[in-house]
Amino acid sequence: MFHPFRALDARTAAEETRMRAHGFEVERTGRWARAYRLDPDYLAARQAEAERERVAQMGRNAMELHALAFPRQHADLMARQAAIESASAPAGAAPLELDRLAAALAERMNADRITFERERLTIERGRPS
Repeated sequence: MFHPFRALDARTAAEETRMRAHGFEVERTGRWARAYRLDPDYLAARQAEAERERVAQMGRNAMELHALAFPRQHADLMARQAAIESASAPAGAAPLELDRLAAALAERMNADRITFERERLTIERGRPS
């Protein structure tokens, strides 16, 4: 006689587990009723990941533009980067950081300042004296 209630309990527990796994907070509003809200920590983690990916894409775009504008210097920079990575880093180590690449680019271009602002690379050269 109570078999349908056990099935409802099992189904509700499974749904609750699934929703928690997808980043929701679960609030019990009755025996088989639940209210779901996105977990603020989950949202913050997703936004941070999106921001990291956006910055990484900006770096890739800057490297691509540098390769198009200065092919010879870019090849030298890549050869130097490969030599540094193979000499100092064990297998599976992360590549050079974006700041170090920007500094190398500034050195090559005699730029006074390089900034990254919202998918835009700004390179400022010194004013002629």
